[in-house]
Amino acid sequence: MNEVFKPNYNPLFQKKIFLYITEFFCGIGIMGIEIAANRLFAPYLSSSQVVLTIIIGIIMIAMAIGNIIGGKISDKTNDVSVVFILIAISGIYTCIIPFIGKYVIALFAGIFALTVSKGLIIYTTVFSCLVLLAPPLMLLGVVTPSLIKFSMGEKSSGKIIGLLEALNTIGSIIGTFLPTFITIPFIGTPYSFILFGGLLIIISSIYLIIDVITVNKITNTLPQQTEDINLFNNNNEYNKQKNKSFKRKKILNSSIKKQIKEIVIIIISIIIVVVSSILGVFTKFSFGNDKSIKFETESMYNYIKVTETNDTYYLSTNILFGVQSMMKKDKSLTGMYYDSCLLAPLMSNINNKTSFDCLILGNGSGTYATMLYEYYKNTDLNITGIEIDQKIIDLSYEYFQMPNSVNVICDDGRSYLNRDNNKYDLIMVDAYSSISAPFQMTTYEFFNSVYNHLKEDGIMVMNINMVSKTSDELNNSLCDTVESVFESLIKYNVPYNTNLVIYASQSNNLINDLENQASIKIDERLLDIKNDVILNSYSHIFTNNILYDSSADVEVKSINAIDGIIEQELEFYKDYYHKNGLLELIKYLLQ
Repeated sequence: MNEVFKPNYNPLFQKKIFLYITEFFCGIGIMGIEIAANRLFAPYLSSSQVVLTIIIGIIMIAMAIGNIIGGKISDKTNDVSVVFILIAISGIYTCIIPFIGKYVIALFAGIFALTVSKGLIIYTTVFSCLVLLAPPLMLLGVVTPSLIKFSMGEKSSGKIIGLLEALNTIGSIIGTFLPTFITIPFIGTPYSFILFGGLLIIISSIYLIIDVITVNKITNTLPQQTEDINLFNNNNEYNKQKNKSFKRKKILNSSIKKQIKEIVIIIISIIIVVVSSILGVFTKFSFGNDKSIKFETESMYNYIKVTETNDTYYLSTNILFGVQSMMKKDKSLTGMYYDSCLLAPLMSNINNKTSFDCLILGNGSGTYATMLYEYYKNTDLNITGIEIDQKIIDLSYEYFQMPNSVNVICDDGRSYLNRDNNKYDLIMVDAYSSISAPFQMTTYEFFNSVYNHLKEDGIMVMNINMVSKTSDELNNSLCDTVESVFESLIKYNVPYNTNLVIYASQSNNLINDLENQASIKIDERLLDIKNDVILNSYSHIFTNNILYDSSADVEVKSINAIDGIIEQELEFYKDYYHKNGLLELIKYLLQ
């Protein structure tokens, strides 16, 4: 009897191979959740190394705590079904993440926007990770130490430990590549979470269903209680039978409770998977029902949203920090940095050339290329655009009117330069978003490569979208780095924006070049912006803080710049909050 009711009577446990399969799928789940989480956070908090470091760090802490708990669980019980219940709960939580994720992030962003002056992105990321990622990953951390103990029993086997660890690692490798190359590009981030949560639920439900069936079969085979009337003449026999009856009742009660618990978990798991799979199609990164959204999707690299107003198309790759690109339907000036960048060809003597070769690193929606064709119609332009995201390239033709004559290549800007042997009259560097700067395109080595791809009178024009009153570390370092390569550099702050435009070349007279070329020929629509650049552009004060491939602290400086921008933007709302309270602020925002 005692042998029959060993806790791990489940045939799936007896075969052991199911435990190995479980370890494999848990490995997939762990890394799948981690990679999907990076994409979940990116549209709101950036995909910078700082954010990724926090995500990984919180997950590792949660896993470590789970490992400790798993060791204690395996010491206290021999029932492996406990582990599968925890796996199921982890899967349920994972399926819920895409539905609550943006609201949790927004909640903490709002709290810290009103309570801290620096580190909003860091604090928001940490606390959002603690709520969204720590619970399911801590539960998955329980699995490995528990399965090691249950697989070995009283034996000690390095072979079993090695096999379990290897299967977990192989699963983690698959879980790393699967979301990046398959699930996120093809089914999106929400369904990636649902998929990985669903896998955890399936593997746990299989075990729990077999467990319920097995428990039911065994309890039905228990010997029935003997009639008390036949035991009155034998007191010893009566006592023995009474003890057996007591044990039977105890076992039955225990098995019924176990079955009910497992059935409830199974039912909830199935409901969550089905409901989340149905509702996942309605889950979006953006808030509310914005009717201006024409297109919203994800690619291997970005969250992508196209919105439309009466006269303008906008491209966004994040939610909280503005737009990355825009295009007026009538191709008029945008009021953004594109307008001042349109003067760069004049600084490269475009009116004295029969053809003009341009390279755009970070082509995006193709706005700059399109406007070059619009404002230099009588010039033979040869424009090559480099854009790493093929989906954005496709959108640039569909929504942003980019001419087919623009030769767009899907590649990383620096990687392309390393292979390209051509020289250009103008190179536009527009690879910095409002919440991150790609490290590889900020260093001395990169700008030296740009310089080597320019013709003798060529010019580089660059847009930096991280100008704040409180922190100019990043901008100063970038300008120092550019000026260490080029002979001349001037800066122009775009009015009413956080953009800084940098013009750099070997000419010592960029403003004179601009005036001379404009006197020859200039589109009348550019006259006002030309006059403003001449009046308000200024030179850079060199501080010798040059960024190199081996020592570019771009991520930290980016975060400091963002803190400064956020502080400027929130100054009014903070004052309103301190004067009128939270409820009045909410009412104001809802007006």
